[in-house]
Amino acid sequence: MATATGFDRIKELAIRSQGRDPEWKVQVAHTGAPIDLSSGVDVRNAIVSMLLVALRADASAFTSRVKVDTLDLTATYTITVDAVAVAYDAASELPLDLADLLAGIANAINDDVGASAIVSAVLEDQDADGIVDTIVLSNTTGTDNAHTTALATTGTAIMVMTEDAITAGVRVWFLPDTTGDGLTLPWVCVNAADYTIDHRGFVERFETAGARRVYMEAFDVVDSGSAAPSPSLIIAIGPGGIES
Repeated sequence: MATATGFDRIKELAIRSQGRDPEWKVQVAHTGAPIDLSSGVDVRNAIVSMLLVALRADASAFTSRVKVDTLDLTATYTITVDAVAVAYDAASELPLDLADLLAGIANAINDDVGASAIVSAVLEDQDADGIVDTIVLSNTTGTDNAHTTALATTGTAIMVMTEDAITAGVRVWFLPDTTGDGLTLPWVCVNAADYTIDHRGFVERFETAGARRVYMEAFDVVDSGSAAPSPSLIIAIGPGGIES
């Protein structure tokens, strides 16, 4: 009896630890319905999973992220924010490298009266390698407002941009766990439901006992209308055990 009680307690603690110390996994692909059996995130060890969608890195401000894809230290880099154009002439400013160039562009935006009334520019090391690689433009005029951004360069320089999505639809798909029984069951859309996500994001618990994988499909992603935008959003899935 004591052994059985001890075993049950170990199981209970293991289940609860899933919620106390979740290991979130970011789902890399999120467009379209799941394609194959490796789509989404493995949830076989989680009785309950917590699903998260974030359209913004910061819920309080809409952001664009600008990177220099092709560096030219003699080019002119122009970022236009809501018709306010800010140009940085590298040929005259003489930046030493990419980080110096990005700092110069960010300072030019923050020093411009018109542009700085719309956005603030900060530098970011997006890939966490210790080297600044991104300019983050954060909206200063409210959580629900979006700014439009256009990029232009001269010479061989190329700038690229990603931005927060305004809204997006999400569907949750489960793949039943049929390991070892010879069956292949299809992906199913949970509750046949479409969830509409805005800047506040989405987080919810789902019972995933019996599921092999969870995939979150994003659709109808709406951007701010910037030139050549690439809307970004984050989807993450992790264990979320419920304690009584």
